[in-house]
This record gives sequence, C-alpha cells and structure tokens, in this order.
Amino acid sequence: MDFFEGTPLQVTKISEGTPVKTHCLATFGSKAELTKAMKAKGRQFTRTQKTIDVTHQGNDYEIVYVTGFDKEVRLEEMKDILRSLYQSHGNVENVYLPADPNTGSSLGFGFILFSNFNDRYHPIQIDGSKIFIRKAKLKKIFQPEIQCSDGMVAVVENEKTRLKKTLLPYKVQATILGLTEVKFSWTNVRSDLIPPALVQKGYECWTIPLINAYKAAMKLKRKDKDIQEITSSYLEEVVDQAALASGKGITKVKYVVPVMEAGYVEKMVIHHRPRSSSIEEHEEFEKKIIDLLGVDNGAPLMVVVEVFLEHNRDINDTESSDESGDTQSSDESGDDDDESGDDDESGGDKDDEFDDKAVYFPSEIESYQRTFENLPFHCLFLTGHGVYDGIDYWQLQESAGSDIGENGFVKYARHMCLIKQVVELRV
Repeated sequence: MDFFEGTPLQVTKISEGTPVKTHCLATFGSKAELTKAMKAKGRQFTRTQKTIDVTHQGNDYEIVYVTGFDKEVRLEEMKDILRSLYQSHGNVENVYLPADPNTGSSLGFGFILFSNFNDRYHPIQIDGSKIFIRKAKLKKIFQPEIQCSDGMVAVVENEKTRLKKTLLPYKVQATILGLTEVKFSWTNVRSDLIPPALVQKGYECWTIPLINAYKAAMKLKRKDKDIQEITSSYLEEVVDQAALASGKGITKVKYVVPVMEAGYVEKMVIHHRPRSSSIEEHEEFEKKIIDLLGVDNGAPLMVVVEVFLEHNRDINDTESSDESGDTQSSDESGDDDDESGDDDESGGDKDDEFDDKAVYFPSEIESYQRTFENLPFHCLFLTGHGVYDGIDYWQLQESAGSDIGENGFVKYARHMCLIKQVVELRV
C-alpha cells in the first residue's frame, strides 16, 4: 500500500526520449485498502508531470440489458423463457429480473449474465413482441443479484431500498406541472450570447457547452476584450490524461476545474443535485438552477444529464457515472467509472415519429434504469426554461447540430431529476 498512500518510492529511471506506458496488476487484502488505492487515480508522480490510472480488473463476463417482454408473466417463468431464448447467443450464467417493491411483479426489463457472448445486439421476436438487448453495467450494489445463480444474494436489503428511494424521481404532482415562476430564455434576452448549434467531433460534448458558458459569462461581465481563445482540442490536450476515458470523453467534470481556474475563470463551482427523497430538496435545487441561469446575476450554464439509452441511442459521449449519477466524486458512490460503450449496438429501431420539438419526459422504465445501471452522462448548454403543453421544461442546446429539436435546442422536463450537475463559472 506504500505506493498508493503516496510514500516516496524508488522508480527505475528510463532514459530521456523513450517514454513507456505500462501497467501492473495489484491485489489487496481488504475492501478498505482497495478503496484507498482507487483514490490514487490521477495522482502525479513526484518530480514529473506523469499521472497514474487505477481501474478495476475486467473479466470475460458480459451483462446484457433486456426489455420488451410481457411484464405480466411470472418472474420465474420469464427467467426460464429468456434463458432458453438466449442460450444460443452464448453461455447464460444467470438471469436477473428486478421486481416492483410494492407489487412483486416485473419492472419490464432485466439483465442476463453471459460467460461468453457471441452475438450482436439484435432484437428477437417472441409471441409478437420485440425483445431488445444492449450492453449494460450494473451498479456494484446489484451485481451480486446476477452473479449468485443459487439465489444467495450478498446485498444488504436496506441499502438497496435506500438506493431506490433516493435515485428515483419523485412522483410528479399535477399541481407542480405548468407552474414555472417566470418563463425565460437567453435566446430572447441576449441572443448574442448563444452561438449556433455545433456538431461535435468525437466525444466533445463536455467541451462545447463549457466553452459557450465561459464566453457568455465573460460577455455578461463586459469582459469581451479579456476573452481568451479556447478550443475543444486544447481542453482535451491539457486536461489530466488520467481523466479521459480511452478517447471517450472526460470521466468526471471536476477534472477540468484546475484547467479553467488556472487561466480562464476565478472559480468553477459544480453544484450537485441532492441525494435525497425529499421533494422540497429537489425543488430547492431546481430554484438554484433558475437563480444561476437568471437575468439578474446569472448566465447560460453548462449542465450534466444522465443519458437514458432508450430515449437517445446516439449519445455515447462520456463515461457513465455511478450510484447517484453524480460525476464529480466516485468516493461517494464507492464504485468505479465505466465507459459509456461503443457505437450503437442496442439493435433497437428509432421511433421515426418522435417529435423532437416536444418535451422529453422519462418513462417509468427509464426512471428505474438509473437505479440499477451506471448510465452514461452527457453535457448540454442550458439557456432557459418555460412551459410547453402544460409541462415545465428546461431549454437546452445540443451539440449535434441544428437538425436536432428546434434549431439545435431540446426540451427536458423539469421536476424529474434529469439535470444532475450544474457548472457555475465566476469570472
């Protein structure tokens, strides 16, 4: 543990001009030591500018998300059906179907553990229904559910209950919808602060709204002449490389704070949605967002949202976060980060009739997904809020061009815990 605790160690010097990347496997005697070692991720070596990356060792197992089956079928019967259905796709070790804590019936989705998965993620027809599958990453607290095929689950029940209680968006009351205090949009008040929607290259979703927010904040403070040129490629180059997920975006937004505070802003503050089941606390967070966005002392903002994969199968911008979806601190969640996945392998057909101008409102199944899975996160540019068809919404600019939504702007329902983090830039 000396190395991970920061004790100076003698390291073999490599001759100048021949940098070498390497790795090693370390085992630990306790979970406490493992947790401490994981905190060494991104630590800088003494007298050098090099950092280390610390991750959990992978395995040959693959967990697949499955949905589309009849949720009225008894759980054990549906497990047998899915096991039989997918046995030809690989060696099925176990099937885990989460149950509604109130009714005991299926939630309409589940997970299959393969020791070797030898097929693509194509849908399968069964009794007139289309069964969809995609790669999944269960949160650690639920992994024993699928890894223990004998039914012996090594999970504390009250911990699972706590997780479900704090992560599900509360049931929206009709009196909340349509009662936004004041409809507001920077596109109407100061259109010069909102650039045309860009099409991101690769995994730049975190750089585009950050740059837009920085320039807007500087203009609002009448510091136009002090705006420094900043590009996506520059941010990707100067951010700590241990914070980048193998070319798939930044793993946690907090890793860009040192870069921004070193030469662009006085302070970069990341505000987190509370991990609570209290409606009042969530509403206070929403009011905080409105204050930070408002015309008096606010500005357009960079925000972080979770990506519900059934809603948008295109977005694979970033690493998924864990537990509450907060992307700043893995210490709170106690789990490692996971990449958002490769290009779309879900096999699902997109809904050609989906109205991009409507307000996105997560389904019940999508809401439960955030409880069980490490979902990817996505960064957007928050420019306003309003009401459409009786639903309070956030107005957000995407980084996928003007063809998305209304000239690049989409609407996400408020009061549904969709915004996980808000970035405030003080200049």
